[in-house]
Amino acid sequence: MAVTKDPTLSSIAQTSLSKHRRARSTTPSESINSSIPVSHISANLPPSSSASPFIPSSSAGSSSKPPWLRQQAPRGPKYESLKTQFGQSSLATVCQEARCPNIGECWGGATGTATIMLMGDTCTRGCRFCAIKTSRRPPSLDPEEPRKAAEAIASWKGVEYIVITSVDRDDMPDGGATHVADSIRMMKLYRPGLRVECLSPDFQGDFAGVRTVVRSGLDVFAHNVETVRRLQRRVRDPRAGYEQSLQVLRDAKRAAAEMDAEAERGKGGEETKGRRRKRYPASDSDGIDPGSSQLSPSKAGTGTRVDSGSDSSPPQGEEKQGGRMGPLLTKSSLMLGLGETEDEVIEAMRDMHAAGVDILTLGQYLRPTPQHLPVDSLVHPDTFARLKEIGENVIGFGHVASGPLVRSSYKAGEAFYELHAKRGTTFK
Repeated sequence: MAVTKDPTLSSIAQTSLSKHRRARSTTPSESINSSIPVSHISANLPPSSSASPFIPSSSAGSSSKPPWLRQQAPRGPKYESLKTQFGQSSLATVCQEARCPNIGECWGGATGTATIMLMGDTCTRGCRFCAIKTSRRPPSLDPEEPRKAAEAIASWKGVEYIVITSVDRDDMPDGGATHVADSIRMMKLYRPGLRVECLSPDFQGDFAGVRTVVRSGLDVFAHNVETVRRLQRRVRDPRAGYEQSLQVLRDAKRAAAEMDAEAERGKGGEETKGRRRKRYPASDSDGIDPGSSQLSPSKAGTGTRVDSGSDSSPPQGEEKQGGRMGPLLTKSSLMLGLGETEDEVIEAMRDMHAAGVDILTLGQYLRPTPQHLPVDSLVHPDTFARLKEIGENVIGFGHVASGPLVRSSYKAGEAFYELHAKRGTTFK
């Protein structure tokens, strides 16, 4: 795929980075250190299958893929059904567009999971691992996108879990946070019971943007740290950063805690079928643009629709306000094979857990085009299995998906329900 990178992004990024550093230097930073030292973690686990900490077990420059990077063609009745439905839809899935190797597992799994992209196909940043095209001034957003996306998703039978991803929009005052939040609200209005995960931008570290997305009623807030601390500048756009991403993840938990406290003070619990149940907060109704979402501002969050010339209407139900029905989960991801060591990966895992991350995914970096960062190593499945063991049994993540072909949305629906079941969350 041809990739167009705006040459002016480099100077813009450097200027933004300098401003961000000055701002950070005036405020006390939060400690992200865990009480578990890396050496202690490594010493208390079985030895690695490799003599060196993170040595490739196959040549990264080889013309043929190792067997663990080969995937069988997707198949099965559920997969074929969703493939037909998506083919007839106006909304494209990232699963298809990116030729995800896990498409069969996600679509054909117990929980039908699909991933969509919002806010266009052009990013204001130029990360060296990403094949998305870039521009200083991407095209304007489609104000009808929240409604269009919700209507399309409502028509998909067998899809119970949606992952939203998006480009960065540093050209917008709020980074596109309101647009994303409106889209989530609309999806939940049109499809009560739908679970929504958002792989969110960092909004340049602005808490207001994170808070806007969290208050939309989403179930999982995801933001990827991408790589270890040492490789951040080499891999990511300078406007992103290790500390900033960790703070975004902490901010998501903080915003959710604010919502839960408000719910306890103002709404409390409710009686459901003769027993006491904690009611998690519905989404905010603020900021919904009737021109884009087709919701009346005074009735936003109630499922009441203003005539938009469409035959479909949001279904009514107990979750019509679009609130999450469990504690907010946070999620992050690392790519491996960029030149990191195993100790550095464990350090990053430890830092993400200290930031409150519940779900972690680890996968192999694969170079999208010759213009992108080269692959430093092809990590063996045994190493991924070892890191999963460390993550879940030593560091304490609720769920770790770790494997060569794992991506951030890999079987996201199953991970969501498995973790809630493990923690005893009750769903309707």
